[in-house]
Amino acid sequence: MATTDNKAVPCYPKLTPPRPSPTGGGSALTDANTTHVYLAENRELRAHYQLGDPERDNLAATLARLQAHYHLAIASGDRAENVARLAARYGITDWHGGLDPAAKLALLEANDPEHTLMIGDGINDAPVLARASVSVAVGRANPLSQTHADIVLLKNGPEALPYLLDLAARSRRITRQNLIWATVYNLTILPLAISGYLTPWIAALGMSTSSLLVIANALRIHRTLPPPATK
Repeated sequence: MATTDNKAVPCYPKLTPPRPSPTGGGSALTDANTTHVYLAENRELRAHYQLGDPERDNLAATLARLQAHYHLAIASGDRAENVARLAARYGITDWHGGLDPAAKLALLEANDPEHTLMIGDGINDAPVLARASVSVAVGRANPLSQTHADIVLLKNGPEALPYLLDLAARSRRITRQNLIWATVYNLTILPLAISGYLTPWIAALGMSTSSLLVIANALRIHRTLPPPATK
């Protein structure tokens, strides 16, 4: 018996957690992303809980699409060994673990924040979401993260990022096409109309036709279909 503050408390031998079986059954103690909680009564193990943070579906396909065009990096407050394991699985060489909000912000400042897209969902992501050039809060993100993000994905997770980037590139391309068409049209038709080579009704008809063409070209943005909503 051991005593603390004049109160007797029982002392029992330290329990040894069960080892995973060689055949793959038993406890997944080798998984660095799993937290194990053991419940014992006296000298007997009564319960074993495994708490984990499962990875999202289609994460590998999403990261592969992004890695084809962009540099990916991980800045996480999780343990370094967990971040290293995840980074190695998906081929991400630029990773940082065990970061508090100030360290995340310092890392962002050192890596060109004006050309960085940040995605996050936790309270400690709020400073970098506010500082990054473009920031995205996913799904059921913390309300503080949502208020600091430029984009909030209400029905999708990271799998919507390729769609967002494709949509942005397509929108920019279509906008440039419309601006070029409007500039060429105005520089060609307006001088002819002012000089009298075109009658007013023909010039007005041409202007209306030009506007319809610009609208029709802009509507092509709907061809970029969004990903299916996740539950």
